[in-house]
Amino acid sequence: MNIPVVLFFLLVFCIPVDLQDGYSQVPTKQQPTLDGCVVERFADQTIVNCNGLGLTAIPHDVPPDTTVFDLSYNCIPVLKNDSFASLPHLKQLNVSHSCVHHIQTGAFNNVSHLKVLNLDYNDLKVLQKFSFSALHSLEKLLLSHNNLTAIDPESLHNLTNLKCLEVNHNGLNSLNNGSQIELWQGSLGRGCPFAMIGKLQTLLLHGNSIDAIDAQSFCGLFSLKSLDLSHNNITHIPNNSFADLKMLEKLNIADNFINDIEKDAFHSLSQLQDLHLQKNSLSFLHTETFYPCTNLKSLNISFNNLTKTVSKPTFHHLYHLKCLDLSHNKLEFACANLVMFQGLQQLEFLDISFTGDIWGHGNCSHTLQNLTNLVTLKLSYCGIGNIPSKAFENQKNLQYLDLSINILHSLPSDIFISCNSTNLNVNLKGNHIGSLQAGMFSLLHPALELDLSENDFFQVDSYTLIAFHNVSIINLSDNPFDCNCELVAFVEWANNHETQVAGWNDTDTVTDHYKCVNEKYKGKSLEDYSEYCPSKSPNSLKLTEIIVPSLAAVIIVVAFLLYTIKRYRDSRYQPIIRFNLEHQDYLYDLFIIHSTRDVQWVRVFSARLEEEGQYTVSYIERDFPGRFGNLLEAMDHFVKNSRTILGIITMNSLYNADDSGLCRHGLEIARQLEIEQGAHHQLKLIMLEDMDSMMNNLAQGDRCRVFSIIRGKTYLKWPEDGREEPQFWDGLKKIIGNPVVWQDEYAA
Repeated sequence: MNIPVVLFFLLVFCIPVDLQDGYSQVPTKQQPTLDGCVVERFADQTIVNCNGLGLTAIPHDVPPDTTVFDLSYNCIPVLKNDSFASLPHLKQLNVSHSCVHHIQTGAFNNVSHLKVLNLDYNDLKVLQKFSFSALHSLEKLLLSHNNLTAIDPESLHNLTNLKCLEVNHNGLNSLNNGSQIELWQGSLGRGCPFAMIGKLQTLLLHGNSIDAIDAQSFCGLFSLKSLDLSHNNITHIPNNSFADLKMLEKLNIADNFINDIEKDAFHSLSQLQDLHLQKNSLSFLHTETFYPCTNLKSLNISFNNLTKTVSKPTFHHLYHLKCLDLSHNKLEFACANLVMFQGLQQLEFLDISFTGDIWGHGNCSHTLQNLTNLVTLKLSYCGIGNIPSKAFENQKNLQYLDLSINILHSLPSDIFISCNSTNLNVNLKGNHIGSLQAGMFSLLHPALELDLSENDFFQVDSYTLIAFHNVSIINLSDNPFDCNCELVAFVEWANNHETQVAGWNDTDTVTDHYKCVNEKYKGKSLEDYSEYCPSKSPNSLKLTEIIVPSLAAVIIVVAFLLYTIKRYRDSRYQPIIRFNLEHQDYLYDLFIIHSTRDVQWVRVFSARLEEEGQYTVSYIERDFPGRFGNLLEAMDHFVKNSRTILGIITMNSLYNADDSGLCRHGLEIARQLEIEQGAHHQLKLIMLEDMDSMMNNLAQGDRCRVFSIIRGKTYLKWPEDGREEPQFWDGLKKIIGNPVVWQDEYAA
């Protein structure tokens, strides 16, 4: 037998530390017994391996100095009296997977030094009284995966040094059989199934059919440190269920059907550090439920039906809590009632995925501010549509932030302004983000990793590229890229930073995750822009360098002449305008692009701008003059001669067949002028309806076209509450500035 086999024994038998040194030595001799077992001798240990030999009885020629005996994977149905009496030095015995269905009362006579007994995976249905009474030195008893339906307390008689009992995956349905238990100290009364093993430290009972526990279930287990009752049928945890378990450190009652935990159920568990309550049917928790558990470090309440914990200080006394999992509940977060995280300054892990929007619909930026030691924060699948400014203020230790699969369309520019975290990994996969503000990550450590896959990046604008400068790994795969020349800057940047862009030029995968989605180039690789932007392809540079400057000069001259002629011909129809010298090219302060179905709102809106703000406002419904041949020509005129274009965004303007084409045309012109002329033309947007619902109601192709116009744009949301209108008007005046055009009178 070689060293790997020795290591196998160490794992199988859970050999105590004081025995391991002997097994690390090279065996001095190997020899088979008459039954084919292998014997290995060490300096002070003898190991006999009879594993998997098809034995139906215990061999008779086993050396009497054997300390470790492996009989696993045989078929020995009965362990008879004195089966091991000739092995007085035995310390480890493995009879697992051996068809054992009966143990006679004297089977373990004369093996009083046995410390580990493994009877897992057999067919035991009952344990005889006093079955193990000779094993007063036994420390670990493994009885998992049998067919036991009850535990007779007297079957555990005399196991005074037992520290670990595993009875997982049996048929136990009750822990109390009503028998009278007599201890060496006296009487504990009826129904204490484990009272004979008062030194027990680990009790594992998961995967049974236990349907109830009470104050007598674990009485007498004063030294117990770990209790596993998971995967049973428990529905109720009554008061004082664990009253004697004052040393308990780990309690697992997950995967049951618990719908109620009485407020004193955890009374006396002041040493508890790890509590698992996940996958039950809890709909509420008493405020005092965890009050005694002042040393709790990890609490898992995921996959329940909790709705009412958020308004109560349920976790206030858990000053040492480091890990809290509330995911997969039906929490209704209300900003005014968010007191549930108060007092958790030591919290390092918080998972509230699949719950609700933690920031609600108000200014809840303070929600996480006291959790300054967070390392991991999971907020996926929460329906989050907006994140308040400075939401992650004071997060100096945050390393993983999961905001995936939400409904975010943008991020505030100061979201990380006071976050001093290093090595931050931010997961924003599966949102609706289409652009980033340039300085968003400027104060973060350059080790930032950012996942923006499966979002709405139709283009990657210059501001977004600037934001990427402080990102070590960026993932933009599986976005709906609208391939045109505007994407070339990103493609060239990605080609120069391909180790920084996850999945870029990845030859190890069959699927290309950077593809065009617009109809003309659908399925084409984003990485080669020679097809969708040949003018900027390296092969066409020499030709364009010759033609483009000359053609541009001709166009500029012709355009200037036509513009001069047109201004002269139109002067008889124009109002007499006096211009601010710095803005002498504008005819209007504001031009409003809107749907005909929204004209009533626009009339009231423009009247207030003209009366209170002294702005020169135009919109086609009112100001369409007869000199224009059609609406498109009029739209071009107003857009090109206005300093600021206000786009009124509704489903009518995006989708109404009657005029959505005209609105999009105007927005496209305004967007193009803004790109070409910068601050000389500004496109601003006002959302009269919810942005998320509008975008979700558009077809993919329409979303692509609309988003290519509005991505990265400043917009204001028209307030549903009239009391918030003053803030709206103040914000509007800030983004459009002061009037620069005014008129005295109209020409005849």
